[in-house]
Amino acid sequence: MAKILGLPPAYINQIANGKRPVPHKYGAMIETATNGEITRQAMFPDDWHGIWPELIEQKTNRTHPTEQQVRETESAGGRSASNKEAV
Repeated sequence: MAKILGLPPAYINQIANGKRPVPHKYGAMIETATNGEITRQAMFPDDWHGIWPELIEQKTNRTHPTEQQVRETESAGGRSASNKEAV
């Protein structure tokens, strides 16, 4: 994930551990890198609709990613662990 976003791995770790918020500018990139398993709606539940109004009509019932999901995505090099073998 760090390589995809162009950020230091330590910074990604801080985000994954809740020590830093996810910067809005990386929302779409994270959603794409995780094949939609981590959505912008889940990362930014309070303001996603104002930033990405095109998402309003899409389903928004996904839950916030768990720390484990973020770690699995990181270790899969940006792909979800469940999709790792399918690629």
